[in-house]
Amino acid sequence: MATKIITAPTFEPLSVADVSEYLRLDDSPKDTLLISALITAARQLLEIYLNRFIAEQTVELALTGWKDKIELSAPLQSVTSIKYLDENGAEQTLAANQYILDTYSEPASIYPAYNVTYPNLYDQENNVKIRYVVGFTSGGSPDSNPLPDPLKFAMMLIIGDLYANREAGGEKAYQVNPTVQNLLQFYRLNIGM
Repeated sequence: MATKIITAPTFEPLSVADVSEYLRLDDSPKDTLLISALITAARQLLEIYLNRFIAEQTVELALTGWKDKIELSAPLQSVTSIKYLDENGAEQTLAANQYILDTYSEPASIYPAYNVTYPNLYDQENNVKIRYVVGFTSGGSPDSNPLPDPLKFAMMLIIGDLYANREAGGEKAYQVNPTVQNLLQFYRLNIGM
């Protein structure tokens, strides 16, 4: 199983203006580029730490063979398509009435519909591909569907740490602030507990 990003986020979940205000910075053009990069870095750090996507993006999960239960990355917004290679190697789209999407579970899962047997597949790697939209934020800006407050504040704390220590280089490794860990603990998925 492998997941890749098909459409990257078109906007970040925090605005440069909000982060600049939090850091008490002027609207200097030199800081704007740095703050923008720090917002992206903080989002990506959270996505890895939480094992879920923060900003809206389209991803594709590739499987070799059908599974009885297919877990999707969280938080799921919608399933775009389920495509597979039939016995002849031709790409087909699985009809929506052939599977059940369980959005009550987290992460969301796909199961075969009642009395449905998935079609036979062409014998090759990645013969099933599920494309779907994930992320807390959606719409055209961070304000249209904002992040939950604990995630927003955790990002601000990370950005503050990264901004304050941007010249540190290799002197010390970045360690996640314990407050950030506490804010994020309820949002973390599949951490082996």
